[in-house]
Amino acid sequence: MISKWLIGGLGIKRWILALGISVFTLGVCCGRLCREAEIDRFYYMALAAFFSLVGTVSLIKIILFVEKIIKIAQSGHIDDYFHDVKARRRPAVMPPIVMIGGGTGLSTMLRGVREYSGDSKNLAAIVTVADDGGSSGRLRGEMNILPPGDIRNCLIALSTEEPLLTKLFQYRFKDNTELGGHSFGNLFIAALTHVTGDFVKAVKESSKILAVSGKVLPSTDVALNLKAVYEDGSVVIGESQIAYNALNKKIRSIAIEPEGAEALPEAVSEIEKAKVIIIGPGSLYTSLMPNLLIGGIKDAIIKSAALKIYICNVMTQPGETDNYSAYDHLKVITSILGERSIDYIVVSDVTNASDVLLAKYRASRAEPVKIDIEKIAALGVKIVRSDLSAASDFLRHDPDKLAKCILDIVKHKMPA
Repeated sequence: MISKWLIGGLGIKRWILALGISVFTLGVCCGRLCREAEIDRFYYMALAAFFSLVGTVSLIKIILFVEKIIKIAQSGHIDDYFHDVKARRRPAVMPPIVMIGGGTGLSTMLRGVREYSGDSKNLAAIVTVADDGGSSGRLRGEMNILPPGDIRNCLIALSTEEPLLTKLFQYRFKDNTELGGHSFGNLFIAALTHVTGDFVKAVKESSKILAVSGKVLPSTDVALNLKAVYEDGSVVIGESQIAYNALNKKIRSIAIEPEGAEALPEAVSEIEKAKVIIIGPGSLYTSLMPNLLIGGIKDAIIKSAALKIYICNVMTQPGETDNYSAYDHLKVITSILGERSIDYIVVSDVTNASDVLLAKYRASRAEPVKIDIEKIAALGVKIVRSDLSAASDFLRHDPDKLAKCILDIVKHKMPA
């Protein structure tokens, strides 16, 4: 919440600063006038009078601003107000940006970048379709459709529709009903798939209903299964089973089935048009790799001259990336795309998490990802490092911080 009050465009920080300077200056003037006889009294009295006026005006501005905010908050539109302020600060046009991933990480990044991007119609999300657990897994098995959950989250992240409609799409039915565990959005996309006869068409129609600014596309129109091979030779099939079965084991390799799954042509087209390609954040083996292992997606990324950015996770993930450093994450990506395939890696320090929260993560065998700068630099990848985390009940990327970081790279680092 505090970060909202620090965004530019509110017009309040300048008055707070002016009030602070005025109070300080008045204190200095009064001290001089009271303690020293042989001074230019007229100068200090004039200075005190001027800053009294500045301080008074500043205080009035702050009071009026607070009154306005209170009224907006009482009307229930405080989030809309901050959204409008951000919108006024957006740059005119953003280059075409493609973001590749899945899970919570991708939707988190999309939500932040949409807030700050000038023309978010230039945003495209390419989303994994390997999920086989929860509501998505049930619908995938029972209705023979692609898993809709990650797609739904990305649609919501890019939606410009009224909050009530987005809340409706995220509504999850209680477990004590026959629809228990399903979200309304998943059911809606599933029903629309049967009405239109095509999952991709259903996603496009959902995009219209939610007034999505940008595009959300599955990486393929084939529901994928993941096969993980561990260092002890054991094999686990299924995205939802990999982390569960991987305790105390290290993944040696990951594969998709069917192996020859073809990329969605529209997804390939978006990659070819992109000026910036962003991979991550997200579960390394179960959200990112399913996309990169699709031949058409991988080849399009490799051939692209776009700026390529990898967003490394904040925390390691039990069962997938135990004890992985940022370098280890990056090596898995480059093992598919090639050694010189990534221009920048974005890594996050964790400085704002409580000891209690960190202890909670350690109890589940998760740690902040270690940042091994020298090893990364040896790969020829530039490093962008900052504290981009948001600490609440979970440690993950803060949408605003991550979006600002990404757009700063795009603005200042992208080739002309």
